[in-house]
Amino acid sequence: MIKTVISIGIAGMLLLICLTVLGMGSQRDELLPAAKGLLSETKADRLATAKAILDERRRLVEALLSIASKEEPKAELHSPKAVAIELLGQMRAEEAVDFLLLNITYQAPYINWELQLAAGYPCVNALENIGLPSVKGVLARLEQPATEKELDLFAKVIKLVDGDDIAAMRVEMAAKTATGKKKENLRELLKILKMRP
Repeated sequence: MIKTVISIGIAGMLLLICLTVLGMGSQRDELLPAAKGLLSETKADRLATAKAILDERRRLVEALLSIASKEEPKAELHSPKAVAIELLGQMRAEEAVDFLLLNITYQAPYINWELQLAAGYPCVNALENIGLPSVKGVLARLEQPATEKELDLFAKVIKLVDGDDIAAMRVEMAAKTATGKKKENLRELLKILKMRP
């Protein structure tokens, strides 16, 4: 319940930030009526409304990526970057997977279940929410060099999305056909998966 309330608060705050960035703060009420076009009698109106909604989503994801790309002098609770990353995950923004994987070691404070301040990895949480496209992104990313910390967090993402058994099986299968750096990274990833409880 507490996590839901915090998530809703973060989502609301992020939406306000995004609307402000997009210059739409005063038009908030117009967003919902825009969806009413889906109830139109004509197919053309419904399709035009669907396209407009998808275009708006694309622009919102681009705005969130822009916010998440900005450097922070110091990560703080509910910083614009951390909130934007959280929203990308909540929106299941597959187009953000590469960005999230490149920034997987970014740490930011958050409130845990015991309402204590803790450090976390918002990109890991976002990738978990995005799901299977994140696992595919991790496997593709392993063709490049990766630090021990990145491999540990990649393993966490795969495990969170796939579960223990499927994660290990997926990595084993990928390692059988991989070559070079990817094969080496997959072997390391498998060790991490088997060590982690």
